[in-house]
Amino acid sequence: MKNGEVAIQRGKKVIETVKKTLNLLGGFENVIEKGETVLITPNYAVPMRSDTGATTNPEVVVGVIEAAREAGARKVIVAESSIVGFDAGKIMTALGVKQMFEKVGAKVLNLDEKRHDVVAKRVPRGKLLKKLRIFRPAAECDVLISVPVLKTHIYTGVSLGMKNLKGTLPDVQKKIFHRVGARKETEEEFELDRCIADMMTVHNPDFTVIDGVVGQEGFVPGSGVCGTPVKMNTIIAGNDFVAVDALGAYIMGRDPLQVNHIRYSHEMGLGEANVENINVLGEHPDTVRREFRHAIPGEIGKYENVTIIEGGSCSGCSFALRWTLNAFKPLHIRRWDKSVFLVGTNSEPPGEIEGKPFLIGKCACNLPIRNAIKVTGCPPPFWYVINELKKEKRGY
Repeated sequence: MKNGEVAIQRGKKVIETVKKTLNLLGGFENVIEKGETVLITPNYAVPMRSDTGATTNPEVVVGVIEAAREAGARKVIVAESSIVGFDAGKIMTALGVKQMFEKVGAKVLNLDEKRHDVVAKRVPRGKLLKKLRIFRPAAECDVLISVPVLKTHIYTGVSLGMKNLKGTLPDVQKKIFHRVGARKETEEEFELDRCIADMMTVHNPDFTVIDGVVGQEGFVPGSGVCGTPVKMNTIIAGNDFVAVDALGAYIMGRDPLQVNHIRYSHEMGLGEANVENINVLGEHPDTVRREFRHAIPGEIGKYENVTIIEGGSCSGCSFALRWTLNAFKPLHIRRWDKSVFLVGTNSEPPGEIEGKPFLIGKCACNLPIRNAIKVTGCPPPFWYVINELKKEKRGY
């Protein structure tokens, strides 16, 4: 197996397709030595089934587990930490995937139970990050395999193998990825992208298997759902994590060099992002390629009864507010009593507030505003905000 070599395979039998994809690359025998510990990190960040395109198809993970065991791995671990506000163990149990993975010989690890079992690494080449906290099992395994879903993302454009490694970081580190741009002025357009690239310099996958069985695109307003499922029946795999993500982005209709964290990683010499320089085995990417709609909720609608005050907010709280308001239909929002949303450290209003104030996130909750509804969190999940709105009779 050579760096810059990526395999693409299509098929309706998921486990079989995973193994065919790996065999195109010579199998895991070129990645895993006998007796090694392999840690697989899928995407079970939210309690949604894989047919929504939000989480990893469990059969893809089963295929990777079986291939790792066949290659001689002494121990295979499936480990995940969910997004802030959820518990990965509860998600994996509720979705029934924990039992599936244990049945084929893997140990399932809920990293959210190990908040303090972390390793701190220096990031000498980091543009923004100088230190990175990683859950110890992910930092100390012999082989790390990222198994993400093929999907779009509101801030990074795409969410693939590199971004998926946020699931190996404790919440305190995840929050920094979203907050760093709010702490100081930088020349970076997207701070989250730069943090991902910085992470890759010291913590990256030995192998990536992208689950493109059902991907996800765009944003569905008024539903609270992330996006729309896209059936692709495709697996993309390789050991050059930049090249694999580049092909994943390309298959979604993107120019990989226009996706910031992929471009940054390419420019830092971490892997190949120029599609023309990637040796593709199996399916030609153009036969699989499909334009995915962008995962951007769009501008928040203008309403006479809603005021938004943002100042110094991080992407996490800004994200929570936008997802919240886009989860309601405009017809319902226009029926609300007057509401004022404040986000960020510098969001104190210049005068008297007209309407019920909602303080979104830890920073805004420190503002001295009387009779405000405080939605704590750093950042708060958007459904926390939705729940408070429902309590105030501002429902769907």
